[in-house]
Amino acid sequence: MPSGVTANLNNITFTSGDCGTANGSGDCTNTLTDKLLTNSGTATLTGLTSGNTYYWKVRFVDAAGRQSGWSASYGQFTIEQTPPTGTISISGSPTYTSNQNVILIPNASDTGGSGLAQMQFANEDLNWSAWEAYANPKTWTLSDGDGSKTVYVRFKDNAGNVSTDYQFTDDLTSISPNGKIDAGNTTANWDTANGKMELPSDWSWSDKASVSGNVLFGGALTYNSSNGKIYGFRGNSAEFFEYDPGSNTWSAKASITGNAHAGASLAYNSTNGKIYALRGNMSADFFEYDVTGNSWTPKASTPANVDAGGALVYDSNNGKLYALRGDYSTDFWEYDTGSNAWLAKAVTPGGVQAGGTLTYNSGNSKIYAFRGSTSNNFWEYDPVGNSWVSKANALGVPSHGASLTYNFNNGKIYALRGNTSTDFWEYDLSSDTWSVKTSTPSVVYSGGSLVYDSGNQNYMD
Repeated sequence: MPSGVTANLNNITFTSGDCGTANGSGDCTNTLTDKLLTNSGTATLTGLTSGNTYYWKVRFVDAAGRQSGWSASYGQFTIEQTPPTGTISISGSPTYTSNQNVILIPNASDTGGSGLAQMQFANEDLNWSAWEAYANPKTWTLSDGDGSKTVYVRFKDNAGNVSTDYQFTDDLTSISPNGKIDAGNTTANWDTANGKMELPSDWSWSDKASVSGNVLFGGALTYNSSNGKIYGFRGNSAEFFEYDPGSNTWSAKASITGNAHAGASLAYNSTNGKIYALRGNMSADFFEYDVTGNSWTPKASTPANVDAGGALVYDSNNGKLYALRGDYSTDFWEYDTGSNAWLAKAVTPGGVQAGGTLTYNSGNSKIYAFRGSTSNNFWEYDPVGNSWVSKANALGVPSHGASLTYNFNNGKIYALRGNTSTDFWEYDLSSDTWSVKTSTPSVVYSGGSLVYDSGNQNYMD
């Protein structure tokens, strides 16, 4: 595009040295011949049509009136006046939150052709943030105080067209000390001692839509913070599903190559928006799932075969994935998505077996693990120091179906014991203690998995 062109206006201004034509040929012979420009002058073409592509060439005139020939090549630009359209939501669509920092899901499209460029946000006061590159998701701080919250977004395309304002309103609550909120028949209270929201001991389980087919060895879940959906393996098959908490519905997605079985695990990479998978089943297969394209891509194989006790987790602090091998081994690995390579890390304090599982604590950037099978060992791994330390043992022996998840709203870790039990536990990092929570509605065994979404909900299969 020549300098001085404002591509979303009908009046196109050419600065010195440019010429233009509206016939699409690139022929400047009859253009601006009576409007030769000085270095400080401008000229304007009017009547250009939105959606049309225009071409321009350049020639120069000296003080004696001698003209150069037209340039051999020509530039082009398109008049684009169609603003982007879009929506905004909050990840997980929570009915309340104890955290002012939420994850926004802005979604926009640009049919005009210039492409999406930027976005900006505002709370109820409409004090707009600075324009920033369009991306999804977006971390945002809600306004202070209790009550209904509204977040606004607008989008800009590369031609400078700005969309109308879009908004999302929900009964989100920023809880102040000594406050409480109601969710149905359950009340969550603010604990002034530790500054966290504490869920009561009778916090209940509720049935959700069933996935198609029984969940077996290799069942696994992961939460996608970008679109607020949950993804899972059914186990003992290649089937892969997506669960929408908003509509309480499952939908089949592209199957993985080969059956996911014992040791299968899933982890969502919030940096690149992809899901990664260990297939388990005594294989070294490792895959990447593209949510947008609904497709799997094989990646570098794990350093050794993965079986029961295999587990995968994503570290959002350093952008790496970490994996337990399982199969009674102490192997622990790090995966770099950029180089598509695995690296051996400090071995676990003991051999990991069925029930081995991992979760990542975004509050302290540490990883936590059950050893599984014949042991109630519970460990903490520091990726920076590449070291393991033992923490308080679990309240029973986790085995097939054991799973861990981190609740970033209250800073606690939750666990399914599995092992044909209904045991469900909560781990307090500050006191290094476990406590019993409401039992699961039925026993959990092979294929059991647990995941936390940003709407303050735990899900299990």
